[in-house]
Amino acid sequence: MDLSPRTVTPPVPPAARRRRRRLGPAVFLALLLIAGAVILFQFLSSASEFFCNADEVGHKTGCEVGKSFRLQGTVQPGYNRGEQPLMFDLAYGAATVRVTYDGTAPSGIFCAGIPAVVEGHSTGATTFSATNILVKHTEQYEAANPDRVKDCGP
Repeated sequence: MDLSPRTVTPPVPPAARRRRRRLGPAVFLALLLIAGAVILFQFLSSASEFFCNADEVGHKTGCEVGKSFRLQGTVQPGYNRGEQPLMFDLAYGAATVRVTYDGTAPSGIFCAGIPAVVEGHSTGATTFSATNILVKHTEQYEAANPDRVKDCGP
């Protein structure tokens, strides 16, 4: 049996105990909020993609050469339908941008005179490499043009 004298630790005052108990959850909550803010900022930064008109390439912030963005314009006549890579011009305002697309050829209403949006990156002031093509249309049905989709055939 150990009979050596023991050192007695002085009791912690009740006020110090309360402070210690309140500090733990506050620190945890602060760290949780900081972690949430960092994750949200990273998500929003990576999710934003600029939307540019053909006449804004190289002139508007976010539409610089080499950056990824969505490009809007109207498909111009004279593109090489059925060939790979598909090459066509998008015009908006007074500017025209040459688009190169090496994916599956779009079908349906993709033809000259139809507004389109392409996703990809600018390779020059008047050239764009697309990874996706989206054809724009209105939500209104026009019975006066029943053959419009047929007109865009190959």
